[in-house]
Amino acid sequence: MSTEMTQVVNVNVAPGDPLTPAEAKQYERLKAQFSKWYEDRFAAGAAIKEIRDGNLYREEYPTFEDFCEQEYGITRRRAYQG
Repeated sequence: MSTEMTQVVNVNVAPGDPLTPAEAKQYERLKAQFSKWYEDRFAAGAAIKEIRDGNLYREEYPTFEDFCEQEYGITRRRAYQG
C-alpha cells in the first residue's frame, strides 16, 4: 500500500464547484484508502474478540492481557477499544 500523500488545497472554490480531473482521481483514491482502513479496523476488532472469547492465546500466554502486551504492545483496555 502506497503511503504517498499528495495534498491539493483549493482555497478559491465553493461548495458545488466541480472537481478537476486530478482532484476527482485523488478524491476517489482517498475514499478507497479510508474505506480499507475503516473495514480493516472492524476486522481487527472481530479477530481480537474471537481470540479473547475462545481463549485462543492460552498455549502461549496465561492471560489475555499478557497476550495483548507481548504480541502487540497494547494494554487489554486498548484492545477492547478496537
